[in-house]
Amino acid sequence: MKPAIVVQGSRSQTGVIQTPRRHLCLPVVLVWLSFALPFATQAQTTAPLPPEVQEAVKKGILAAKQQDYLLATRFFQDARKIAPQAPEIYYDLGLAESKIPGRELRAICWFEAYLTATPQAANVAALKDQVDVLDVKSQSNLSRMIKSVQDAASKVSNNNKAYQWQNFSDVADLWAGTGDIAAAFKAADFGRNRYPEITIEGIARARAKADDIAGALITADRLQNANDKNISHTEIAEVLAEAGDITEALNTADLIQDAHFKDEALSDIAKAQAKAGDVTGALKTADLIQNAGDNKDKAYEAIVDAQIMGAAVGAGDIAGAQKTAELIQDVSSKGFAQSAIARAKASQENWVIFSPRTAAQPLNLAAIPVIRAVDWLNKLDDGNPSADCALNTEPFLDLAGYLKSLPPSDNPQEVFKGLEDVAKKYVTAQNTIDRMLKLQAKR
Repeated sequence: MKPAIVVQGSRSQTGVIQTPRRHLCLPVVLVWLSFALPFATQAQTTAPLPPEVQEAVKKGILAAKQQDYLLATRFFQDARKIAPQAPEIYYDLGLAESKIPGRELRAICWFEAYLTATPQAANVAALKDQVDVLDVKSQSNLSRMIKSVQDAASKVSNNNKAYQWQNFSDVADLWAGTGDIAAAFKAADFGRNRYPEITIEGIARARAKADDIAGALITADRLQNANDKNISHTEIAEVLAEAGDITEALNTADLIQDAHFKDEALSDIAKAQAKAGDVTGALKTADLIQNAGDNKDKAYEAIVDAQIMGAAVGAGDIAGAQKTAELIQDVSSKGFAQSAIARAKASQENWVIFSPRTAAQPLNLAAIPVIRAVDWLNKLDDGNPSADCALNTEPFLDLAGYLKSLPPSDNPQEVFKGLEDVAKKYVTAQNTIDRMLKLQAKR
């Protein structure tokens, strides 16, 4: 049994949806040329590209004029190998991949890497609009993909009732991850679900990961099982902390009744504060952790890391880190922290000896951007299939080909699991990119 691809287009005789090929009209050709040629003449922030890079870009433009966008990306990637830090090549790659169905998230990353590297570019507003278009298109494709998963779940339930509750719970999680809560609860079909608490907890978790905190809290309140409610509130607090909303994270942690889960939430909040550089706040949150042990130690370890940060360039609170390290109870963890402090101290001493920087010239760490170009590029270059958002792996490179490559099966449950796995990867990637876009907009 072969699954159908779910990107936009017409359906072939084999059931695979195909995107119709269109002739590249003159305005589009001119747009493509304008994307390539001005870089050598108008860009003031980058040096002229080497001749071999210009040649590769030229071939990419020619391939794009033939609507062979895959070939165009190959030439642009060849150019990037020679000039990996040239933002104009990110631009060209974004244009090429925006034309390939299923690569919307990749195109967004290329465009955002370009925008981050060249924030004063003349085409910033137009590109931001294009990113919005691609984001909506990606979400639309994802909704169609989940509908395919739900159809597969229905076929399983017709043949094997044993899988019914779990499959529809999984589908509900997918819908919740996209923010379509009405579809999530409809998919769950609680009248037939033997374990509604599991499904509700999953929806609450998915809403939190999709940054729908208010919805996640409302869903968690529907839980009758105290343990499931504690788990949901812990996960919501963690998401809030990672987003930098420490006040609401602490308020959510106060809703947790179980001491262990509450300590876990407080530890996550303290770690997020430390990572953001709020050492004072992190120490206050860590002090709220009731039970000495792993949760408290991990919070202190994160605080030590924050305190020694910057030692290699003359910054870092070594004395404060030593004081925090003494609070760690686990002998092994304390030893690792003290070793890190010793290395940081040596780096700091070397900086003082060899650097002309004086105490009156503090390092401005706050100038570091929240989202850098390299952060977008890392999503595109990560080839680890188990990563949260590895856009350089299947199915993000070729969704149609990946779905067609799934082993044919007469077992509806196997077909369902194959499609569900793809959808889960896309939900995670979509949420990751959307979260980065939100952070980027705050700069």
